[in-house]
Amino acid sequence: MSGADTPSETSDDISLIEKERNEQQSSGLLDSYNTYALWDTSSYLYLSQISQTTTNDTQTTQPVITPETTGTPSDPGLTVGNFWYQWHHGGTYGLNDIDVWQDYTGSGVRVAVIDDGFNYNHSELSANYRTDLDRDVLNDDNDAINLSSDTHGTYVSQVIAADDNGSRGVGVAYDAEIVGIKRGFNGAGTQDDVQEAFQHALSINADVVNNSWGTTAAFGDNKKINFVGPDVSEILTDIENLVSMGRGGLGTSVVFSAGNSRADGESANYKNYQATSYNCLKTNSLQHKQSTIINSKKVPPKSY
Repeated sequence: MSGADTPSETSDDISLIEKERNEQQSSGLLDSYNTYALWDTSSYLYLSQISQTTTNDTQTTQPVITPETTGTPSDPGLTVGNFWYQWHHGGTYGLNDIDVWQDYTGSGVRVAVIDDGFNYNHSELSANYRTDLDRDVLNDDNDAINLSSDTHGTYVSQVIAADDNGSRGVGVAYDAEIVGIKRGFNGAGTQDDVQEAFQHALSINADVVNNSWGTTAAFGDNKKINFVGPDVSEILTDIENLVSMGRGGLGTSVVFSAGNSRADGESANYKNYQATSYNCLKTNSLQHKQSTIINSKKVPPKSY
């Protein structure tokens, strides 16, 4: 963590969902040098799943616990033509993970997700979510519940480990454990928060740490140089510690999204978070949609 005498730098991060909402409401400019993006890795099929909220911003859906079994689940998201169909599991452009489920379902694997909050009461998450291990580094407590306006972490967690409960969709590793680590974006939170997030992932012995976010400016996450954006050297050190000490010394797999903006001139090769040799790159958005910020000017989403 940064020393007590050193002020923490603000982490000006913004979720893609917030970005698109802002683009519709304002034509103003945004400083791309200090802006991060939380890439939208979710599928459209999840958008209508986060609709039942209470005054406490949490969903009251009762958990549906199902036994851990190998094989192809019965969830309608695997049926072509169904309303919940998840194209990314198979087909020409899919992950082709259905055959893998005959032997591996994610059982015994702990995935920490660093994101904007988690609706862990959701029927697709409650069976696999570890409320006893989650953390909110933004508000400094042990409850990573999301606000109704922050749904990205819930989407991402369902892509990873939505339960095989025979309802709606199913995750790529539908028996994996999810541990949510909530952090701030769009100016909320500090660099110290990001450090704490990775340190918490190490403390809970996560097998995988998922980060569906990154900088929007080229070279916006610098290491020991004064270019644009904050110096993220200490954060990268915490990532290195995960890789060298996680999983009892076997090493934790730290995954960063590649982003959704190659067509707009962005490249993961320009980012220290994504390009460091300690990380694995993940595919971009599961939905054919992109949005980014370049040269301090907002670029509207594109549909393909």
